[in-house]
Amino acid sequence: MDDNRLELRPEISTLNVMAQMTVEEVFQNTTLRPILKLQNELLLRLISFSFNASKVEFTQMTPAKQDGAIVTLIQGDQALRNKIIGIVIGQFTLEEFDTYSLSTSHFNKRIHMMVIERIKSQKQEIEKQLSKN
Repeated sequence: MDDNRLELRPEISTLNVMAQMTVEEVFQNTTLRPILKLQNELLLRLISFSFNASKVEFTQMTPAKQDGAIVTLIQGDQALRNKIIGIVIGQFTLEEFDTYSLSTSHFNKRIHMMVIERIKSQKQEIEKQLSKN
């Protein structure tokens, strides 16, 4: 089952794992980044849905205000934060879950920051999805 899960993940060609990296950095680069890339469309849809549900006029904002709205949405909505973590954890192998369990709070913060940066870099996709509604 774990092999199947790993086969689904996209390869990230720029991925470098160096000997001096911490366990957290290796986990981020070999596990979290590929999972976030795999789950990208779902994360975009979740964020678009959340903006729509909260009646935030995302498409009417300047790019800088959109960045702030993304941060505020993800950091301020505990239910959304939990969904994001669930989307990521659901793709872990058992071994990866064991690594994650060693420092859940630290990894959760790392996941949320990575998602924020990922969503900020794809604001146009959020706008497209919101324009459809």
